[in-house]
Order: sequence, then structure tokens, then C-alpha cells
Amino acid sequence: MKTRSLWSRARVCLTILAFVLWGTACQLPTPPIVYTPIPPAPTPTSPPPPPQSLSLDDLTLFEQAMIPIARGDVAQVATVLRPTRYRIDARFDPTSRTISGQEIVRYTNNEAGPLDAVYFRLFPNLPRSGRATVSSLTVDGASVTPQRELAGSALRVPMDPPLPPGASVTFQLDFTVQAPATPGGNYGAFAYTNEVVALAGFYPLIPVFDDEGWNVEIAPAYGDPVYSDTSFYLVRFTLPTGWEVAASGSTLGVEDNGDGTTTWTIVSGPMRDFNLAASPAYRTMEMQVDDTVVRSHFKPGDEAGGRRALEYTAHALRYFNEIFGIYPFAELDVAATPTTAGGIEYPGLIVIAERLYGEKGGFFEWATVHETAHQWWYSLVGNDQVDDPWLDEALTQYVTWMYVEATYGKVAAAIARRAFFDEPYRRLVEEGKDPPIGLPVRAYSEEDYGPVVYAKGPLFFHELRQTMGDATFRAFLRTYFERYRYRIATPEDLLTVAQETCRCDLTPIYARWVLGITLGEPPTRGRISSQTVNASPSLRTPSLPPHDRRARTSPSPPGHGEGDQDGNDEETSNSVRHHHGFAVAVRHRLREGVRPVGHGRHPRGDHRP
Repeated sequence: MKTRSLWSRARVCLTILAFVLWGTACQLPTPPIVYTPIPPAPTPTSPPPPPQSLSLDDLTLFEQAMIPIARGDVAQVATVLRPTRYRIDARFDPTSRTISGQEIVRYTNNEAGPLDAVYFRLFPNLPRSGRATVSSLTVDGASVTPQRELAGSALRVPMDPPLPPGASVTFQLDFTVQAPATPGGNYGAFAYTNEVVALAGFYPLIPVFDDEGWNVEIAPAYGDPVYSDTSFYLVRFTLPTGWEVAASGSTLGVEDNGDGTTTWTIVSGPMRDFNLAASPAYRTMEMQVDDTVVRSHFKPGDEAGGRRALEYTAHALRYFNEIFGIYPFAELDVAATPTTAGGIEYPGLIVIAERLYGEKGGFFEWATVHETAHQWWYSLVGNDQVDDPWLDEALTQYVTWMYVEATYGKVAAAIARRAFFDEPYRRLVEEGKDPPIGLPVRAYSEEDYGPVVYAKGPLFFHELRQTMGDATFRAFLRTYFERYRYRIATPEDLLTVAQETCRCDLTPIYARWVLGITLGEPPTRGRISSQTVNASPSLRTPSLPPHDRRARTSPSPPGHGEGDQDGNDEETSNSVRHHHGFAVAVRHRLREGVRPVGHGRHPRGDHRP
């Protein structure tokens, strides 16, 4: 989720130095971009719709947050995926640092069986993250008393009678949240400090229900806490007049209430969650990339950094549009905040640490491009960030490196790879540690999480690319994106798409990097047995059609690996599935508070798995 300094300060400094040297050595000009300054105070082009006309049933509202070619996604997602719909009316008081609001949530049971309860996450109640309370809650108009769990970070709402498959229910909640005055847990993602209010996870959110049940565990502080399905959002947010807002989705209008406050009406397309950052100090500039408006929000004195953030985001958006598939939303915001991470991604919004805005290139550019790539890997293609953090983070880190390679050339890419991947991973192995990348966040210490997921993880994708060939690897990324756009993918899904695309056997590579085994090893480690898990396959639903401006056909995969399709495939696949059981068993043990064993030293002396 975040580009961050999980390694020592010295290593980060070396990384930044490497990028400075890379930029000066290559002396390649940044592609020119024309930007358009915007006045700091919002000037809506049209009045917002009256509140009484805003309905969760009106799909045309959500279509306004999409680029023209993707507007059809809204109706198709509504029909095929039946996503949750949120209407949030909230007000921020900067004096008390309080958000008070009401939320209407329409939820459909998309599971195979009835649900005897539905959960909401209250992320501000996580350690060092603020405080959230729900004062009233109704289910289809009837008052219900929810049960607080996990230190108040989860709210269990009983369903009596149980909610049948395919049935829908409407919740209404009144909630109050207080933001901390200093960056607290989760890298200051939720805080009001230094004239910026950052409101990640401020509203009650329904988590994913999957084969493990409701995903409500408290994630480690150095991992990602949010695991959610694609939803539709309709938000009316009131702040003091003169504040500028950066948010997920698109602003339909800004209304002066005549009492010193202004209400922003914001809608989203199919997005995985909603966030906003706001400040009375923000200045804004924007530019157009294809059909998407990119906006940069920054403070006075940081105009040059704000322009660089805009250019980095725009360059990355244009590049990733080409190699992954089109970003479907009408807006993408990048905002400077006091986060203690390098950057954090949200659907339609990326935040970058304001302390980086004085830099040129280097880690500032890397962090911005990394968070832009997350718009595809995490936002559009979702995954379990608590149990499978590598699935979005390692891929995002690797395609950030591909951006450097495409933009600045192979010499710069070699320097970047050494700084971001090879050296951190080499140090990890020298310390006698080389765990597989496919474990939950909790399986790693905070010190090891970054080098494993952010440094070793991308090297797995690099080997895939070398094995598949560049054209086939890009075809794999496009197919993976198109197949799981707006959905949730698993590690097995990624492997399946990769092997289908290259028509080759990638299971030995996958098993070595992701599972930490060589095929033929004993299937368990540390007395954790795959037989302790009953994993049910995901329900398949009809796929959504791809959209692109260019007429294209799927590239014909090269012949690499075609001769390997023999009787050994079934045996290899069964072995990988067996070891997947081990990885899932680790997850369940970690939920019970048991740390896995047997993942300390790698038996080989080199730094490759």
C-alpha cells in the first residue's frame, strides 16, 4: 500500500542518492507537460444537484465519475457484481477535529449461503488512530444494537432472520469520529495536523466476506488494514469555506451554505474505498491525460514540487494506460500530506509525503509513480492486502521499475534495481533471513517486511518477465487486469493467468519465490499442515468486457514452453496446490496468534531463492 522507509535511514539516503546520480548521469529531459493553474478557492462550473435528488438508485450519478469509454462499466458492475452502495453525509469541525455524519449503506448478500451478521470496520479505533463511535444503527428501518469487537474496530450487526443469498438490506448509521492531532498509527493516514486533514477510513465500511469469513482482524501497524470490495460512493462533505478538497471520485458541485461552510458533492465510479484530504492552504494545478483530469494539490511555497508531482503522475498514468489498460475514472488526484510514509494510495487519490516536495526526481518520483501504479494493482484489481500483501505491492514495485526503464533507459533501470531490489534483498540474506514472499503481513517482522515484499517480491516478477519474454509478460498484465478489473484476485489467479498467457509451466518459479519451496520438498514446515484448512473455490461470475481506444487482438504468445505440456503438468499443479494449502494454513495459525516457524535461514549462500 505504501512506499515507505521500512529499512534504515542510511539505506533510504543511499537510495535517494542513487536516484540523484541516476538522474544527473542520464541527463535525459523530462517529457514536456503543459499544466493549467487553478485558483485555490473552488469555482464550480455548475450548481450541485439538490440533496433530495441524489439517489443511490440513479446510476447516471456514478457514470459522471467515469471517462466516456468506461461509463458502461457502471451498469455492468451494478448488474454483475451487485456492489455495496454508500451515501455519506458528513461535516468536519477543525476546532474539535471531529467528523460527524450519517451513512446509508445498501448491501447485497453475494455469498452462497445466508449471513447471520454483517460487519462494519471502524478503522479510527485501531491503535493510535483516533476514536470512532456509532450512536444509532437501523436495519431496514428497525433499530438494532450492534456488538463491538476487536477493541471497537469491528461492529457486528446481527441479521435476524439471516440475510439470504441475493437479498439486499439497507443500513443507516449515525457516527462521530475524532482525528488525532499528530500522525499516529498507519503512517498518519488518518489525522489532522499541519493544516491538512487526512481522512483515510473515516466512515464505517463493510469488509470482504470470503472463504475465511468476515475479514475483520487487526492488521499489523506496518501493513495495510483495508480489505474491501468494489462499491459505489455518493458523498456530501461539509467543511469551512475556503478549504480545497482532494478526493476519490469526481466533484459534482461545491455549494456555499452561507454560514461559513461549504458542501462538496462527490461521486465515485466502482471504487474499492473512499478517501479525501483537505486543507485551507492547498493550491491546485491540473492537466489532461487522455480523458482523465490529473490534479495536484500542494501548499504555498511548494509550487515546484506540486508541478513535479503532477508531471510524475501524468507520465505514469499515460505509460500504465498503454501497458495495462485504460484507467477508467475521470479524475486522479495527488495531494501533499504530512504522512510519515513516502506515499499512500487510494482509489482515485494518491497522497505523497509533503517532506518530499523539495526533491527533484529520486525517491519523490519513485513514490509518486508507485502510488499511481496502485490504481491498477489494489484499486481496480483488488487482493487481500493483509494475507497476500505481495500480490499488489511486489507487482506495483516492479512496474514502477519498468516505468524507470521505459522513461530513462537501461542504465538508470540498472541503478534503480540495485538500489531498490538487489541491495535490500542481499542484506536480508546476509542477516540469515530469506522467507518466501507469499506470507501474510503478520508473518514478517516490521524490519523484514519491506525487504521481503518490496525488494525480493519484484525480483519474482522480473524472473517471470525474463522467462515469458517482454511481449508475453505485457500481454499477461493486460489479461490479468481485464479479467479481474473491479474484482478480487488471489495468488492462484495470478499464476493461472500467467501460465495461460505464456502457455508454459511457471509453477517451479512460483513455488520457489512465493511459497519458499522447491517442488518435491516435504509439503509442510513447522508442523503446520495443509489438512487443517478447508478452502472453498471462489464463485465465478460473468466477466466484464474490456474497453480500450485501440482495436486490438490478444497477442499470439511465443512458443516458449509449449513443448512442456505433458503428463507432468498435473503432478506439478497438484504439488503447487498442496503447498498453497501450507500458505493458507499459516494464515489461519497467525489469526490464532501462532507465528510460523521454519522460515528463518535459507539453506543456500547466494541471495537468490
